[in-house]
Amino acid sequence: MNKNFTLKLGIAFTALTLTSHASATTQTITAEQFGYEVDLGESFDVPLSYTSDSSDLTGLGLTLVFDSNKLAFEGFSSSLQQDLLAADTSAKADSTDIDKDASTDNIATIAWASLSGDWPGKTSTPLTVARFKVIEAAASDTAINISGSAASNSTFSAEPIVVTVGKTAEQPTVSASNATSTSGGGGSLTWYLFPLLILLSGLRRVKLVF
Repeated sequence: MNKNFTLKLGIAFTALTLTSHASATTQTITAEQFGYEVDLGESFDVPLSYTSDSSDLTGLGLTLVFDSNKLAFEGFSSSLQQDLLAADTSAKADSTDIDKDASTDNIATIAWASLSGDWPGKTSTPLTVARFKVIEAAASDTAINISGSAASNSTFSAEPIVVTVGKTAEQPTVSASNATSTSGGGGSLTWYLFPLLILLSGLRRVKLVF
């Protein structure tokens, strides 16, 4: 992590701890869907939305936690720009086990901070889109856990996103019409013996004549 990004996150989390004028509230992150079925090697987008009881808070820190043996983080897009402080462009190691899940080892973080305490100015809004890719070596299903640093006097709520790992495209099966004939060239054994049968029949008739 570079120094500028570290500084920005420090400012963000400081802002989040500032006293808020709002009463106790819950900041909820909701995925467009909580289950994805993705084939090996394919990328997919995870749109995330935000809701809260209050429209005026000091911000939010959002961390996506995942298994790097199965998923690769490809970045955030379409993020809410109001008071956007910093967003990872690549994943980092989950050195503190932020989600308390031994099956995950990488994180991607995005944060918003408002010193004036008026974020995001509405009680619900599209927040960001996270893009992931199922790596070719993934051998089983996995999940993306969502952790967060809520604003002062707030709690954080989110559900994990289940990713069902599919398979690579199956090789096309050979139809009977395209299969190589075991008789050696596209016809039946009777077809090849037919001229011989005709010849033997003719010889038999010739013998009867004599």
